Amino acid sequence: MRSGDVVLGVDFGTSNTAASLVFADGRTRSVLFDGSPLLPSAVCVDGSTLLVGRDAIQAATFHPAGAEFHPKQRIDDGTVLLSGTEYPVADLIVAVLRRVVDEATRSAGTPPTRMVLGCPAAWGAHRRETLLAAATTVMASCELVAEPVAAAASFVTVAPLAVGSCALVYDLGAGTFDASVVRRTADGFSVLAEEGIVNAGGLDLDATIVAHLGATYGSRDPDAWQRLTSPATDADRRASRQLWDAVRNAKETLSRRTATKIEVPLLEDDAPLGREQLDSLARPLLDRTVAASRAALATARIPAADLAGVYLVGGASRYPLVATLLHQAFGVTPTTVEQPELAVAEGAAGPGASDGTPPTRVLPAGAAPRGRRFSRRAAVLAAGVATITIAGAVALALRPDNPDNPADPRSLVGSTTPSTTTPSASATPTPTPSPKAYNPLIDQCLIGAWQATLWEGPATIGGVDVTVNLVGTKLMRHYDGKGTVWEDLRDGVVRQGKKGGRTYQQVFNGFTVWGYRSQGDPAFPQTGTSRGRAFFQNARTKGRIVTKVDGSVRNNVAFAATTSPEEYFCTTTVLTVQDDDGSRREYKRVSPTPAPRPKL
Repeated sequence: MRSGDVVLGVDFGTSNTAASLVFADGRTRSVLFDGSPLLPSAVCVDGSTLLVGRDAIQAATFHPAGAEFHPKQRIDDGTVLLSGTEYPVADLIVAVLRRVVDEATRSAGTPPTRMVLGCPAAWGAHRRETLLAAATTVMASCELVAEPVAAAASFVTVAPLAVGSCALVYDLGAGTFDASVVRRTADGFSVLAEEGIVNAGGLDLDATIVAHLGATYGSRDPDAWQRLTSPATDADRRASRQLWDAVRNAKETLSRRTATKIEVPLLEDDAPLGREQLDSLARPLLDRTVAASRAALATARIPAADLAGVYLVGGASRYPLVATLLHQAFGVTPTTVEQPELAVAEGAAGPGASDGTPPTRVLPAGAAPRGRRFSRRAAVLAAGVATITIAGAVALALRPDNPDNPADPRSLVGSTTPSTTTPSASATPTPTPSPKAYNPLIDQCLIGAWQATLWEGPATIGGVDVTVNLVGTKLMRHYDGKGTVWEDLRDGVVRQGKKGGRTYQQVFNGFTVWGYRSQGDPAFPQTGTSRGRAFFQNARTKGRIVTKVDGSVRNNVAFAATTSPEEYFCTTTVLTVQDDDGSRREYKRVSPTPAPRPKL
């Protein structure tokens, strides 16, 4: 750093944005926004002005239709509808970053010479380019750095990490979760692997608490609860905002206390909530983050015993159950800091935030760390058949030695070598039925009945690209030990998403059967984890997919399934399947044996 330089590190978060200054003489300073180191990322339209932060939240009280509280989550949407007018998402990001630079200039007494923004390691080129373009609108000299690299650079100032040692960066923010394995290098850090979950953060825990309240108050006064959860007027939107704020405050209080109360607007009641209740509500979500952390370690081929540290990043990571579960899983006491939500901003501005791609830029397109976010894309084809793309783009070579038997290994030839890894030594297996002799073409970990808990990813509905998520838990997948897998959608599986103020839905009814072969880890019965690639053939389907926009049917067609291979990570309780299009499915094991296969 040259004399007189001032570097501004920024963490543009889902709910809050943080910033830190580093001066040429080594001094550091957090940027304060109205006396707080956290600036709400919210934006609200006021006439022709885009208000930011607490000003936006205040304005949203009176004009809720003009507010976007989480612009980072809209980065794929292109535009956002505010008070009836479409605004480019980039404009919302620019507004937030301009406020950051203004406050940083006021704090430093001079404009920063360079801005370094944290960026999720798994973000693709489009998202990174959108963020960087917005940043350069505000400041000419801008760079991106992988968020886990920035976080690790911050943590080593309080917990030194030797060159060559590895750490797990556990980043639980408001809207997303990322588990990254980083290695300390002579000049910074390298990201070995990253696993991300889009809808697993503080906001999702808030939604779980709201659903818990709905189980009691929804039946007590259905009309009032409907107004809170699906507000149609400004008054109802204000009440809904008050409910969500009260839930968030209660959650944060339970990080320090054992009991609290939540004020429920419109119903004029206070709902009690205790630490044990919240632990029970949070456990499924946090178990998913631990499973993703295991997957990142397996991808990086780093046994848990070799971890030199576990770093807790993001405001939601301070919840006590997080550290407990991670210590149980990996045998390492997590390293905490007083304000984990500031770690990325502080590390981004510091000299140690290097990922080996000068000048401190995020990994270029095509060079991302191993590991992805996942689900599956369903698109309606012009021919009238809806194709469910089950996996990635690796070619599958089939030869028809025995086309009548999908389980015949002679009819399946995979053109790639499945990846196998050394699983975490900390995994604790539970009994799972398996063949008497190990079959190298069937991964024993997969055998059983699995219930989907997540299916998120892109879809095209009514000619509009939208991100959709699974509603409910009706989707089931079954693997047998003879080479057949089937998915049961007969109860009406729904995926739903919103864009531009409209609701998009896919409704599946039917089932699909494939022949499959997989190569995982033959040591699964001893270790309890397996990672590999599954290959499919002879897909047979029966059913239809209905697409809707705002409840109006746009298409009703038969669907067919592709036979693209898929990568997976499996434990005795959780199965994660991921795709190259950025989609992800997660399942929980509900039985060690599959249900009877439906007849076509």
